[in-house]
Amino acid sequence: MRCDTAEFTRERGEAETLPWDFVNVGVSKNFLLRERHKAYNGELTADCRTGCAACGIGCAGK
Repeated sequence: MRCDTAEFTRERGEAETLPWDFVNVGVSKNFLLRERHKAYNGELTADCRTGCAACGIGCAGK
């Protein structure tokens, strides 16, 4: 079976199901979408050690 690299690396719409959506790393898809918007605007997210970025992993306050 041949892997089509272009299919996996193409830009995707926000509502589109991603080929890797079945992988759960604990970070919410909403957080990743917020990060995408911030990246397009050249904005950064502060380090989690200085304040929770509400990524969904549930480590706030630990």
